[in-house]
Amino acid sequence: MSDDPGQESGLDAEFDAMAGWVAEAVRSRGDRYAVPAACRGTGGPRVLTWLLDRMAMAPGTTLLDVGAGLGGPAAFARDRDRVRPVLLEPEPAAARAAGDLFGMPVARADAESLPLRDKGFDAVWSLGVLCTTPHQADLVAELARVVRPGGAVGVMVLVTSQDEALVAPTGNVFPPVAEVGRMVRAAGLVVQDTAEIPVDDPLPRDWEDAQATILEEVERRHGDHPAYVAAKEQEALMGDLVAHGLVRRLLLAARAGEVDHGR
Repeated sequence: MSDDPGQESGLDAEFDAMAGWVAEAVRSRGDRYAVPAACRGTGGPRVLTWLLDRMAMAPGTTLLDVGAGLGGPAAFARDRDRVRPVLLEPEPAAARAAGDLFGMPVARADAESLPLRDKGFDAVWSLGVLCTTPHQADLVAELARVVRPGGAVGVMVLVTSQDEALVAPTGNVFPPVAEVGRMVRAAGLVVQDTAEIPVDDPLPRDWEDAQATILEEVERRHGDHPAYVAAKEQEALMGDLVAHGLVRRLLLAARAGEVDHGR
């Protein structure tokens, strides 16, 4: 990633400069905005509830969030199911913001090579991350490696219906639906359920209002910054792909099998 925010790709801008700005805006407006604002781009309560219901985690379960972003989904899981999240996030501003906003343990790490021992977590999820790396099979194998046998695994990924991966916009690689299933099975995971997030999936009014308030604050403070412009362009491109049916948002809940995932 470039040291000059004006030279960042849209993806880097979103998870670096934008992450810090969102956290700044939340601190200025109040904690009640934190979870909705930090879940933007990942999913609302219906999406997260779908995954949590199928992952069926007991209170005290250790949940590893790979590519945690600002930490909103993990905070939602902690508050709803009393799990104990541990966050991994490669981008420095997002990692700092997640720790500041929610007080959960967070470390910087790449999803394709996790600095963790085998079978060390009760559950793991990765939301909106698989479609941001060309090393997708490695990422799925890492999810399977670090979760205990029988542990729950949750994934949200943008997929394409085409036979080949659709690459767009910058920093994204959208795999075909069938390829996701193949990677999951090859990693020794057993799919329990899948669902597709509708294009027009509505947010609760309080979440919608909270996200709008924080975005307005970010735009007021930083709307003319090149990183903000890049992030908004990335968001618009992604929105067009979803609206035109070129990519779809897939949810997948699985369980780890008994195979040895060591390398």
